[in-house]
Amino acid sequence: MLRLHARFDRWQLARVRRAYVSATRRSSGAEGFDGLVEEMQRGLAEATEAQRRQADERVLRTIFFGRPSVFLLRTFARASPRWGAWLMAAASPATLRWLVGDIGVPVSGMNRVPRCRFRAAGGAALCLQVCQQPTEAFCALEVVPVRLIPDAAGPGCTWVWGTPASDAPSEPATQHLDDALT
Repeated sequence: MLRLHARFDRWQLARVRRAYVSATRRSSGAEGFDGLVEEMQRGLAEATEAQRRQADERVLRTIFFGRPSVFLLRTFARASPRWGAWLMAAASPATLRWLVGDIGVPVSGMNRVPRCRFRAAGGAALCLQVCQQPTEAFCALEVVPVRLIPDAAGPGCTWVWGTPASDAPSEPATQHLDDALT
C-alpha cells in the first residue's frame, strides 16, 4: 500500500510541476519537490501577475483532477455544504500528503498539518502568496470554501473546510481544533 501512495505522490508532483512550468515558463534543474519549490520561488519573483494567476488556476485544477472533478465537487458541495466540507477534509490526507506532509485525521471539517512541508521549504511568503491566498480564492469559487490558518510560531497550518476566508474567526488555529474536540 505504501508503494501505491508513493507512486501517487510522484505522479501528482509531476503533474503539478508541468502545470506550473507551462504557465510561468520558469523551470528548475532540481528534481522532485525541491524543484517545484524552486520553480514557485522563481515564478513569484520573476513571473508577471497574469502568469502567476494562470499558474495558480492550472495548479489548483491539476490538484483537484481537472474541470470534471471540480464541477462534481462543486455540485456536491453546493447541494450539501456540510457534507462537501466533510468530503474535502476526509480526502485531503490522501490527496495532498505529497505537498504538505502528514495531515492529521479530519475533525469536524478541519485538517491539521503539524509541519507543512511546503511552508518549511519555501518560507512564509511563498506559503501566503502561492498557497494560502490562491487556494482560498479558488476553493471559494470552484469547490468548497476553505480557510487556511498558518501557525504564527511555526510551519504548521489548520484548514477549516466550509468556511470562507472572509468569514473565519480570528482566533488561533489551535483554538478551532480545541473547540471541535470538546
